Amino acid sequence: MPHRAGDRDVVELHAGSRTAQHQPAPTHVAAAYEVSRKKQSLAEDRQQDVDILARGDASEQNDPCLRGKRARQPLCIATQRTVDLALPAPADKWQAVAFEALRYIVDQWHLGFGEARHIMEFAPALGLGGPQHQRGDIFQRAIVADALCDADAVLGGMTRSILDQEVAYLASRRDPGRAGWRYFPELPELPPDADDLAQIMQAFWRAGHRRELEEHCEEPLSILFDGSHTDGSFETWIIPALDRTEAEIRQAECARTMWGTGPDAEVVANLLYALALVDPKRFADRIDRGTSYLEAVQRSDGGWESTWYHGPFYGTYVCLRLLACARPDSDAVRRAAAMLRATQNADGGWGGEGASTALETSLALLGLAAVAKAGADLPEDGVRAARALGRLDRDGRDDGSWPADDFIRMQVGRATGGPTYVLSYGSRTLTTTYVMKAALAWSRSREASVTTASGGVTETPTTPYL
Repeated sequence: MPHRAGDRDVVELHAGSRTAQHQPAPTHVAAAYEVSRKKQSLAEDRQQDVDILARGDASEQNDPCLRGKRARQPLCIATQRTVDLALPAPADKWQAVAFEALRYIVDQWHLGFGEARHIMEFAPALGLGGPQHQRGDIFQRAIVADALCDADAVLGGMTRSILDQEVAYLASRRDPGRAGWRYFPELPELPPDADDLAQIMQAFWRAGHRRELEEHCEEPLSILFDGSHTDGSFETWIIPALDRTEAEIRQAECARTMWGTGPDAEVVANLLYALALVDPKRFADRIDRGTSYLEAVQRSDGGWESTWYHGPFYGTYVCLRLLACARPDSDAVRRAAAMLRATQNADGGWGGEGASTALETSLALLGLAAVAKAGADLPEDGVRAARALGRLDRDGRDDGSWPADDFIRMQVGRATGGPTYVLSYGSRTLTTTYVMKAALAWSRSREASVTTASGGVTETPTTPYL
């Protein structure tokens, strides 16, 4: 999750695309079929990517502030084992798209997810500690791990070794304090936050690592809920209310003056969904009150505002995902579904002002999948999804990725009455991850029903899963 700042001394150094845009060849993923787009052999480019990851991004190489500090962020690529996946033939067109995306994701995993890393410069004038150029990949890798759990369920455990190593990485990046994970681990004034906690809890739980949940997540949850609000919401930042250390006092002050305070609907929804996965009985009251809060802050058009994400579709998706399991009969589900149906563009995708993007299209598809899970889908939703699939297929790149669309946003100056301007982050890896997740959500199982018509087989839409 991005984090707030008060003035133009915060500079977006990289927003998704790295200084060198290489296309690594999918040499570690072999499939039993050929996909529609031509795959290119780019071994030289792949080696360049490895070299860049080992040295650091080009901008980091040129910055004397970063020299000699690489040891603080060990690169997991040195210890990762090569994983070869022999993918089966896809069961449908959705799986064909998903498997193509999986190739790229696994290839990026072999490279240490350098393309997904968020790098931001915090000028010395701000008076903040840590390196001038901050780097974060915890939240991104937790999102990828969650989507790999979807793929693992389809592929019968093929990505298990990747998931285990990613869980170990996420656990190793926990802040040494008591409140969990920070988006930029080396920025001491930045508090741990509920969005990182939520995403990591989901990754731990879905990957089957219950011990890590108990060991690393119980105390942050306790601190977060100690400061929860009467309307069922809670702060994004996880800062103890009492007995604060000097570092926590500084974090609280920066939250008030720089990062901003108050609940953020998309963060509330993400954390409540993690609770619903982990222990819905234990957290039933908190989930119920938080869901009521989200119903109350739903926009008049049926969507939800996102503080930290571009557009309405991420916030709408995560709120629908929670409602589908916590309160599927809510009128909020039907209102959100109507918004998604009304905002599909003529080209089959979703995106603001008629300009579809692969990321927003994938998030809207995941929202419609949640609508179907809640039992509020319509027959024509399958047709809408098929049109969106066509759009995604057209947007794909030759290397198996999708473009780095704007995803995370930071509203600079929001804490002091702004925002004065907005910084953005996007990544090919994250867009491709959400494409894979949406495609798997809409893919039929191998037992999907078929009907025979005119001597042939006609595929019939079935309810997607999340």
